[in-house]
Amino acid sequence: MTRAFDRWRTSSRLCWGIVAVGWLLVSDAAAATYSPTHPKVQGLIAKARKYLAQCTPSTMGQHAVAALGLIKSGSDASDPKVQEAIRTIQAGIKGQSYGTPVNYNVAATIIFLVELDPVTYRSEIEALLKVLLSRQEDHGGWSYWPGEGGHGRNEGDSSMTQYGTLALWSAHRAGFNIPPEAVERVTNFWIRTQTPEGAWGYQGHVAPLGQRVSQQGVRPSIAMAGLSGTFICGELLGMARGEKKRTSKISSALQTVEQPKAQQGRYIAARGVNLDLLRQTQQLGVQYIERVRNGYVHDTWEIFYMYGMERFRSFQELYEGGPSGNNKWYDDGVEFLAAKQLQDGSFSFAGHTVAETAFGVLFLVRSTQKSIEREFGDGLVRGGRGLPTDIGKVVVDEKTGAVINPEVGGTLEQLMEILDDPQNTNFESIARQPDRLIEGLVRSDVDEDKLAREQRIQRLKDMVSTGNYQQRTVAVKALSRTGELDNVPLLLYALTDPDPRVVRAADEGLRFISRKFDGFGFPEDLNPDELKKVRLQWRDWYLSIRPDAELLD
Repeated sequence: MTRAFDRWRTSSRLCWGIVAVGWLLVSDAAAATYSPTHPKVQGLIAKARKYLAQCTPSTMGQHAVAALGLIKSGSDASDPKVQEAIRTIQAGIKGQSYGTPVNYNVAATIIFLVELDPVTYRSEIEALLKVLLSRQEDHGGWSYWPGEGGHGRNEGDSSMTQYGTLALWSAHRAGFNIPPEAVERVTNFWIRTQTPEGAWGYQGHVAPLGQRVSQQGVRPSIAMAGLSGTFICGELLGMARGEKKRTSKISSALQTVEQPKAQQGRYIAARGVNLDLLRQTQQLGVQYIERVRNGYVHDTWEIFYMYGMERFRSFQELYEGGPSGNNKWYDDGVEFLAAKQLQDGSFSFAGHTVAETAFGVLFLVRSTQKSIEREFGDGLVRGGRGLPTDIGKVVVDEKTGAVINPEVGGTLEQLMEILDDPQNTNFESIARQPDRLIEGLVRSDVDEDKLAREQRIQRLKDMVSTGNYQQRTVAVKALSRTGELDNVPLLLYALTDPDPRVVRAADEGLRFISRKFDGFGFPEDLNPDELKKVRLQWRDWYLSIRPDAELLD
């Protein structure tokens, strides 16, 4: 059976998983050197704050981003610069004078007011949202309007659209009504303006859905604008952290699993978005950034690139359920900004000193991560959240620092329920130490009735498509351990997973089931061409013993 979902798996999930970027943008495994609380980082922030406190913004948007940098780094509404921004914004709204380019200014101001106080400034935010939504183009992006310069409205401005996207997310998460059509259109804009290589251009030429065309003005900062935009849109549509279960791609019925009642309304039901294409777009974008990223010195718009990187990394952490432990992208940024900060505390590369200094601060404080944690919680064990009841029995993973409860017990069904729920306090323990669950599943072949076992097997099969990376990994391992040839199509499918851990587990599972313990030369570097050959060899082996088998691609 041929399905659109699997076509992108073989082309784009391969593109991400195979280049070993499932761990995120870079392959370095070095421990983090810096964090927002590091003395060196705090010193950079303090100097930048002094500049922002005395700077002279010339537009409503500049006032907004300067004040945003201040409140994200410690100021509150009483800060004189924040009050100055509020007065400027209120005057602009009253006179319908937003400054040029309007879309930049309006989007930045929405983001700032939502962060400051979405209740007190509700009327201002609603007025600005009305302006922003009215100026969204039919192609889904935002552009320069006549008299503002730029390239006109027929092409979407990727730089401008990234802030429109973030503004919609910020407002939606604060409880403002965002029309599903607006999210649908901007999501499709990002999908339709990606290049065949996985990048984006400054002015997006919109291609037919499912196709990619070359773009002009391709550079890392714009590629990061598009990549962060796709992850933000995906979160709005419920793709992150499994908080809204994705459509099962194993079933031919392709019916969406309903959101849990407690989460109804948290996500936007944009029916006109093909989530498979969106995932493909995300994976190709990650592959492109992995290939071209080399510090922050090869793009005129360095800080815009860095702030885009921070947004992307923060949303990717949300998708994956927490940080990967790889901090090189942030460490590189700290060193770069330390070398480039001017005497007055500012950062200035492209002549937009107020915005660039504010964005530098937003990068250093991990601004987007803060916003996400405020909305969702940190999802980690910080502050004792998620620790086992008996602290004396915890185990710390030496590689990741994660806390593991070694004594998670219960029936097989109870263990499956934990695996089903990433929010369960014992989920991490089951995900990292799944042997008890897997052994129980294998033993159930003789200990339990056939129907109960089949239901559990089906739940695991669904996880291969709908789960987060931890659920997918455990599901692949468990299905492999059953030793059943019926599960081989799922393992072939898992070889195209975006996470290298899942891919490795699938290859190991195929070796176990086939008893071909040497396999077909699994490429340790996950080279895409070599991995494709391995997958084809496994497929040919399976068809040689089951010529009538129905595969998933």
